[in-house]
Amino acid sequence: MLCAASSGPPGRRLAGVVLSLIGLLAAGCGAASSTTPARPAAERVCDGARRAAAGALGYAVTAHIAERDLSHLECVLHGRRLRVDIVSQASTRAYTEFDTTTSHQSQVYGSGVHEPGQIPIPASVPGSVVAVWIRAQREIVATDASPTRGGTYLTVTVTGRSLPGQNALGLAQVAARATFAAHPDAAS
Repeated sequence: MLCAASSGPPGRRLAGVVLSLIGLLAAGCGAASSTTPARPAAERVCDGARRAAAGALGYAVTAHIAERDLSHLECVLHGRRLRVDIVSQASTRAYTEFDTTTSHQSQVYGSGVHEPGQIPIPASVPGSVVAVWIRAQREIVATDASPTRGGTYLTVTVTGRSLPGQNALGLAQVAARATFAAHPDAAS
């Protein structure tokens, strides 16, 4: 493409320059592309959870991607005698997976069983549609899907001796929120 202005009276030259500039912007004449490719989703998800956990804990946390496939993404975070396992699954059946897991947990450990820590209790996780905390497992189970729309099924499990139960719940919620924020959902 030729990048030039028209000749003629000053008013026409100005109009020609303006039109040429508009053409340059539209066509990219003389401009270099500075777009950088987006980071892979697994890196965005795990790094987001790592940064969120480090912010909540107040110290450095490392992340390892154990599985990169978005249909079964696994991240493991480590820091000071602490481990956080994150499994997120983009699926059209994410809500069904959540419902099956939590129903089974409630049935197995429900009435008559003397392990109240195994019974799922409602939890708040920004970005989720529904979430529960299983205290005995120190695990958040959540989804941002609905019965009619796919999404992400997520578990965040906190292990290690450095956090008491209530702080483990808070850390799991922070990691879950960051994971939902960065994880692309499955098509419905």
